[in-house]
Amino acid sequence: MASVKIANATVTIGWTSDLANYDSFLTEAVEECARVIPGCHYIIVGANEIANSTHTADIVLKQAVGMSRLDGWIIDPLDAVQLLNLIINNRHSNTDYIILLTKQKMTPRQIGDRYEYHLNNSAVISLKPCQTIDDMQKFTTLMLEHVMGHFYIEESPHAHCITDHCTMSDAEYYHSIMELAECEKNFSLDSFCGDCKERLRASELWNDDYPSTVEHR
Repeated sequence: MASVKIANATVTIGWTSDLANYDSFLTEAVEECARVIPGCHYIIVGANEIANSTHTADIVLKQAVGMSRLDGWIIDPLDAVQLLNLIINNRHSNTDYIILLTKQKMTPRQIGDRYEYHLNNSAVISLKPCQTIDDMQKFTTLMLEHVMGHFYIEESPHAHCITDHCTMSDAEYYHSIMELAECEKNFSLDSFCGDCKERLRASELWNDDYPSTVEHR
């Protein structure tokens, strides 16, 4: 029996107030991710409240700040995604997934994901290394695709592709991420390797009959 495809999983995307001036550029990044990965309804809330809760990205990440021996006070993304997953599981929630963007630095939680952390249905992405608006937009696009790839095809908590030039390769080095992002921008193609693209298409979330949509709130 063929697997049942789930139409229009809802993905809420918010960001901290330090990114408020970049709303239009981050929105373009979301729209580009939506073009690449079908089957979702993206809700952009920006710095506003998330998923029918009283929490904004600022509030969530302020509750996730911890002391690091090397970096002082810094965001602990594990604490953040645990809170986000509680928001998703609230009976008033209107989303299946939550992704938060921030310009703040966060504590790396595992090798291979210096700039993003995801667990269950939530993720946090740090745009800290981005210096220009163009770089921010390209970096955000690729990292959103990377996180959505984990949501779609993940078989273990932090699985990565062993192919170097693939969206699902580890997100450890900024220059490597930007090389892929630049390639996508120049050729209007995604950077998933053949094996990862096949795994994406096999996911219950992937549905060519339901192109992803983007809603602004």
